[in-house]
Amino acid sequence: MQVKFGSGRAWGVALAGVAALGVVVSASETRERRGETEQAEELVAEGLHFGLLGDSHQRDQRLEQALAADADCEAAHWAQGRVRSGDEWVGSVEEAERRSSDQLLTVYRARRDGAEDTIESQWELAQ
Repeated sequence: MQVKFGSGRAWGVALAGVAALGVVVSASETRERRGETEQAEELVAEGLHFGLLGDSHQRDQRLEQALAADADCEAAHWAQGRVRSGDEWVGSVEEAERRSSDQLLTVYRARRDGAEDTIESQWELAQ
């Protein structure tokens, strides 16, 4: 039997093959990502253990290794005093200073402090 790529059946088989390949590649990337995440979490646990023992050098080294394994490892960022601000990780002190100088937040806090403790007042504040 000769395959003609002009037929719908042949194109359907070809597309199914491409889709299956995409699923295999995606599954492989997911396994790899899971491995990076697990490795990073193990390194964070080791780092925190060293921190409890008073070895800050080993603690910091393990946390840096965790971030090298998985740049989005939340536990490693938190252990280093960083918080997520939008799409980036910043120092918690830096973020607190930024927020304290935020004019919109300052206006909201003033309105909140002046609001009565009633449902109506709180509803108006939320608007």
